[in-house]
Amino acid sequence: MKWFILFAGIMITSGAMAVTSLNNCPGIGWVTCGVVQVGEDVCCAPSFSQCDAYCGGGSVIITACKEQACEGYFGLTWKDSGNGLQTQCDSATEDGTCVYRCNPDGYYRTSVGGGAAMRCAECPENATCSDGVSVCCNVMHYPVTNTYMAPGLTGMITEYTCPECPNYQRYSRPEGGIMMMIPGMTDPNTCPLNIGACYIPVNTYSSDSNGKFQIVNGNCHYEE
Repeated sequence: MKWFILFAGIMITSGAMAVTSLNNCPGIGWVTCGVVQVGEDVCCAPSFSQCDAYCGGGSVIITACKEQACEGYFGLTWKDSGNGLQTQCDSATEDGTCVYRCNPDGYYRTSVGGGAAMRCAECPENATCSDGVSVCCNVMHYPVTNTYMAPGLTGMITEYTCPECPNYQRYSRPEGGIMMMIPGMTDPNTCPLNIGACYIPVNTYSSDSNGKFQIVNGNCHYEE
């Protein structure tokens, strides 16, 4: 791989490396040094004083995770590898290794396997996925899992759906009044763990095959 020196049009003094006026570096506060790869962005370092260490002093280039899938991606930058999988170099030197994650913006992890074998899926409907790992069903919904062996993979895949809580009959007054079919509630700001998180709220008037009744002494949770 060929490299060349990019002259920034400024004077080099006291043996300091020239730097460019552009900043396309991935990390906040990082600077661009005067050594660049042909066809690529300039070489970056945490500060001008570290340009020699990170960019080889103008002669030897240090490439993050050299010749790996995540080459050149470190700091705050992640490379999309498809299907929600992202990779990044764990070091700013060529002996670093690639680390992987599921994109925290709308994906979750479906497999136990790590590294490049990690599998991700899009966040299901009626759910929130914000850490790349877990699925949090929205209010009035609960998680259902589907675990299976994916073709060509070692280990199991677990995918989620978030159906609505079962409906119940709700009356406006003790003697009856207007009746509506309402989905069960789940606690707001809490990720439900299973269908048992769904409940009929306390003080609600409802009915079943035995007649009308009122929920007292706490919420009535669903039992499968």
